[in-house]
Amino acid sequence: SDRLDSFLLPQSEPNIAIVGLLISPAKSVFLYSLPALLFPILWFKFFEQKRDAALVMLTLVLVALGTAISRPDWDGGTWWGPRYLVQITPFLILPLGVLETLHPPKRRIGMIILALLSLGGLGVGAAGAFTSERDYLDIVGRGTNLAGQIDFLRHGFFDSLVLYWTPEGVQINPYGIVLLGIIALAGLWITHALWTRAFVLMPSSRVGWSVVTITLAIQMLALIVWIVIPYDQVQARKADTLFRAGDLFAADGRVCEAAAAYLLAIERETHYQADAYARVQDLLPRARGQVIVHLASEIDAPPEVIVKEDFYVTISEHDSLKISAPPEAGNVTARVQLIPMAALPNARYELSGWIKAENVYGQGYGSITVSEDNGRFQYIRSTDLIKWDETIGWSYFQRTFTTLPTTHRLFFTVWLWKTPGTIWVADLRLAHINETNPPSVAPQPCKCFPLCGALVPGRAVGPYP
Repeated sequence: SDRLDSFLLPQSEPNIAIVGLLISPAKSVFLYSLPALLFPILWFKFFEQKRDAALVMLTLVLVALGTAISRPDWDGGTWWGPRYLVQITPFLILPLGVLETLHPPKRRIGMIILALLSLGGLGVGAAGAFTSERDYLDIVGRGTNLAGQIDFLRHGFFDSLVLYWTPEGVQINPYGIVLLGIIALAGLWITHALWTRAFVLMPSSRVGWSVVTITLAIQMLALIVWIVIPYDQVQARKADTLFRAGDLFAADGRVCEAAAAYLLAIERETHYQADAYARVQDLLPRARGQVIVHLASEIDAPPEVIVKEDFYVTISEHDSLKISAPPEAGNVTARVQLIPMAALPNARYELSGWIKAENVYGQGYGSITVSEDNGRFQYIRSTDLIKWDETIGWSYFQRTFTTLPTTHRLFFTVWLWKTPGTIWVADLRLAHINETNPPSVAPQPCKCFPLCGALVPGRAVGPYP
């Protein structure tokens, strides 16, 4: 521990960390918990009434703050809010209780200010709850902040299991209706109790526990029926929201964000798959080349492995190549060689297309390799162009390579290498890259709109410079 501290402390930036954690637009503890703004004011009143408790509370807050600013990673990475100060939020809120002890006029003013700050805090929380910081990072290449999340939310970038903003309008999952009903009833119950100061509304603890048990049972049953069982459809509806967000970004002329949203929608199997695919083709033009329609030329696979052209699971108007090995097959290897393609020596080529994987959790992976041939069936060099595993939806790729001086043919091979699972390959295109035929436009992290990456001078959040 001492050695770790001596290594980390010289890398810390306390002056920058203090500004970042107190007033920055991305990590301020007060911005992400607006009622805490009253802490510096009301703590003194709390100190007059409960001196020992106030001192202990202030000590805990200062210790946590001091620990956070001494870390080189004080910002907590790319994620939402001041990650390392979450634990002190209750201590920043507790002194607000002294509002009840103030004289009526001051108490009324304090309550109004608290209510306004609470509503603002609810809005800040909603911006974080209804947008995905992971998607934000993938699209803009920087960590989240409030301005960026609100911008994404404004463009319909909802990320919710129960609320979907699709091209058909706002839709709510039935589970969301059940959840809102339970929240509304609980809120009315609590409000009535506070208003009448009758904090015990149940005739007995047995009745109270029965009500809680029934409520939780209803909520759990609704979760299973409308979220867990139809989870694929829930994910597809969330992807529909991404598709609509892409349309809104495109309408604003923000092509990069639009393309990224469409790619995410396709990967997560939107109901508008064909439309999203067409939009990606427009926004990310591909190099002119030969589409490899008839895929399988030579197959080398164990009998338990299925290799076929899939008419149903594909991304374009052409069939996809499907290679599937059941889990009981173990770490099998299946090789499907595509039709040979004529090529020029010392030339630059690009292979682009779409891949998908399902349950590829073995020792190996799925891959596409290119082998160069000198025209006499003598392989000169083989290169892995792309590898993938686990479970991923349709994902776009492009890879460039330069042929050898003796190359005259290219053999592309799709592998299921030492693993069970299922992989699909679709819409493959081989393009000769030259001055008149540039490479396909590749997806890139989008440039931030104003303030999207702003923190404090000299400090940026996230892995990108």
